[in-house]
Amino acid sequence: GLPVSIICIAFLLATYVIFKELHTLPGKNLMSLCASLGLSQFFWLLASGETAHPMFCHVSAMILQYLFLVTFTCMSVIAYDTRRAFPQHQAPIAHNTFPSASNLRLLCYLAFAWGLPLAYVLLCVILDNVDIVAIGYGNSFNCWLSNPTEEMIFFGVPVTVSLLFNLGAFVRTVRAIRSTKKGSQRLSKHSGNQADEVKIYFRLLTLMGFTWFFGLGANLIHPYLRYPFVILTSLHGVYLALAFAFKPHVFKLYRD
Repeated sequence: GLPVSIICIAFLLATYVIFKELHTLPGKNLMSLCASLGLSQFFWLLASGETAHPMFCHVSAMILQYLFLVTFTCMSVIAYDTRRAFPQHQAPIAHNTFPSASNLRLLCYLAFAWGLPLAYVLLCVILDNVDIVAIGYGNSFNCWLSNPTEEMIFFGVPVTVSLLFNLGAFVRTVRAIRSTKKGSQRLSKHSGNQADEVKIYFRLLTLMGFTWFFGLGANLIHPYLRYPFVILTSLHGVYLALAFAFKPHVFKLYRD
């Protein structure tokens, strides 16, 4: 599924780069996520099995840890920004009201999403090199974190924190959307389009990385959960493309 996912991510990223109409703050956050997810999946295909070259394998494991963590911080940024855009009991916040403020917020988001994982992985590498912990970047089987306990601590814990944050933000966003919808229905005296609401929730779900709960469950509950984890996670780019690229609005941009 990874090759198909990477192709879909490349198409989605190219679409958002080409059309300036999509260069909103949420659009740029999505581009950041696509870049990190596409790089992590591509590098996993390229390097995770290159065990014949120990040094390359060692460095590849570090890079993969970094890229996957960036993907999660990008998803958490989107979860936070989406939650911020749909505050409960208030009107949605317009992202482009103040362009300079929007650009500053984007820089803060990018610094957090790409900078925090870099500092974290550098700390992990230092701890591993001075033998305080044995993370084990790469071995004869794959170019990843080879010690299961350290993998769970130094990769699983930050991933879990990100997923729980995303879940909380998702629940609060859904509640805010439904609250806003009920208010608008009372004013207009007619029901909204249920299909449109479902589409919004689907788009939000594709951005949160919830399929990784199966991966955590495979380590904590039962190994068989690894099968749905691998299948669903390897198709992440497909979900994103379906949610954000294959839309009438985007098709119209290409036709025009």
